[in-house]
Amino acid sequence: MIIPRKLDPGSPVISLRLFGSMARTDADANSDLDILVVLSSSEGFNLDSLKRNVERLFDSIASLSVYSQKRMAELFRQGHLFAWHIYLESLPITMEEFSDWVEGLGRPAYYSAARKDIESLVAILKSIGPSVMACPRNRIYEAGLMYVCLRNIALCASWHSPRGLDFSRQSPFAIEQATGVSFPISSNDYAALTACRMSGQRGAAGKDIELEKLLSLWRKATEWSNEITNFVGEARDERGFKTPQISPADRARTRSINSSKLVINHG
Repeated sequence: MIIPRKLDPGSPVISLRLFGSMARTDADANSDLDILVVLSSSEGFNLDSLKRNVERLFDSIASLSVYSQKRMAELFRQGHLFAWHIYLESLPITMEEFSDWVEGLGRPAYYSAARKDIESLVAILKSIGPSVMACPRNRIYEAGLMYVCLRNIALCASWHSPRGLDFSRQSPFAIEQATGVSFPISSNDYAALTACRMSGQRGAAGKDIELEKLLSLWRKATEWSNEITNFVGEARDERGFKTPQISPADRARTRSINSSKLVINHG
């Protein structure tokens, strides 16, 4: 049982929120405990103490994303995807009496950088083939990088989907219907790329991937990325940057999240 306590009036923590797969309730064994921490000042603040408190609360290793008040406000003004992530899929880890600062920021600005962000990711994706051929022993790292590119390309493109933004690991599959572009990599092969990412990121045991297999997936992925880039360009031109419709499921999820208050001792 967690006993509610008020925040120390002198605490620089103005927002503490759970986000990611655990907030969406679709977490699995590969999921992180993602916590947003927004500080009014970092002077004299004991981040390690806060981390320990959060980890005791959730009985899990926490990954803290720490932002200054100024930087978080900038992200909302810019319509950055991380701001939309926090707006749509996060919940406060505070007492009912504590007014979470982020909730006062309201709706982020329009995300106008989808095409630019996708093009940057596609450039990274296209570099993977030559890189892995030049140094085959790095194939697990490159496979993990491919996963990151695919997931984030799909995330950016989902802004133009009637279903709304999809921050999940399965975003490349989720946008197939909206884009009309079939994702050419099987769920098993995508899981293998995901495992390579987890292996490189956390030191978890991961299966090796053959060079020719990786190159075959890379060729399919680059063709898919070109089609997604075209889709976003056409969507942008045709829709004139109108705000996309967030799905009823996302709206319901957001209402549910923002009405749920967890409790934590910040001491």
